[in-house]
Amino acid sequence: MESWDMDKRINELLSRKWALLTRKNVKAIGNSYPGVYILAYTEKDIKDQVPALHDVYYIGMSNAKAGLQSRLNQFMDGIEKGKGHSAGNRFFKKINNGIPYSGSSKKEKLYFCALTIETNGYKETRTPEDLRMMGEICRLEYYLMAKFKSQFGSKTLSEVNNYGEPELNKK
Repeated sequence: MESWDMDKRINELLSRKWALLTRKNVKAIGNSYPGVYILAYTEKDIKDQVPALHDVYYIGMSNAKAGLQSRLNQFMDGIEKGKGHSAGNRFFKKINNGIPYSGSSKKEKLYFCALTIETNGYKETRTPEDLRMMGEICRLEYYLMAKFKSQFGSKTLSEVNNYGEPELNKK
């Protein structure tokens, strides 16, 4: 199995550039592999900028056979319809007060960055190595969450949620 250096993988994700969260941009990921993604929700135009941890609004992952594209599409279903992804549903209900994101008059926009990992998520054909890689993807999400929490964990409730984790990660 390939040796995983979590700091290297985190830096790889955090060296990507923000893109507006649109179906077209999600499709541009170009594969259906599992992986880890981050979201930002801000008035600032951060498109094509490298992520800063203070802009991270949500950290997520997918090990589903349909991969990250499918998970991000589920999130977009959640922010539009209130069903499809737990964080998307929370955004729809609590942040946008039941208004579809596309119909919101708010100035904030959603952005995403993603890191996919080439592995097979299909139960029928995945190998022990694929399962190990899927475990590393889960671990990467938690290591990224730990990096965020170590930087912002002591902030007040008004600065970061009461868990010291990205706002939309609270349940």
